[in-house]
Amino acid sequence: MFAYDDILSYHKFQNVAQIQKIEMITPSKTTRVITMKTITYSINKNEKKIISAIYLEELNRLLKEYDKNPERFAFKDRNEAEIQYKSLASEFAVFYQLKEDGLASISKEEDNYYTFSDHAGDCYDPIVNDGIPAADLKRQERNERARFNRQGVWFHSLTVLGKDLDSIGGFVGNDFYGSGYDHDFYQTAIAAVAKTHPEYFTAILGAIQ
Repeated sequence: MFAYDDILSYHKFQNVAQIQKIEMITPSKTTRVITMKTITYSINKNEKKIISAIYLEELNRLLKEYDKNPERFAFKDRNEAEIQYKSLASEFAVFYQLKEDGLASISKEEDNYYTFSDHAGDCYDPIVNDGIPAADLKRQERNERARFNRQGVWFHSLTVLGKDLDSIGGFVGNDFYGSGYDHDFYQTAIAAVAKTHPEYFTAILGAIQ
């Protein structure tokens, strides 16, 4: 016969054995290490030719605009204009390639909060613009209102490397392009990509220089 202490010892042994058995069949924990792929970008010879052609086309377009009426611009001479236009054309060409490779984009959607009153301001106020005949101001306002209604007003957003970096609204038709704000977007995108993909950015610049 088992003594009471022997019975307790037996049950303790059984419990320990069961625990050991459970521990033996329980799978051990594994640590999963997730590594992020580093995506690299490059440009080929054909892309270099395209970038160079776009740069030259934009530069020539800007210079032609200047040559039509130099007095419209704040440059002291054509040489100064060309220096500035080379920089603008470079930004235009670089952004083109960033867009082609899916690294940056500018989206456009209707701006429902911008009214014609916001747009016009006091541009057609005869009191403020007393040097312009009131009839001319009325005609200009009528024409601009028609353009506003016909072409719509738009909100533009800049996305770079999957992140929204900038946005601005209140542009009639395609007025955003050529406003100066377009190049603000280009510069923001270029700075971001140059930081994350310096070799790729250098290769694009090499196609322009």
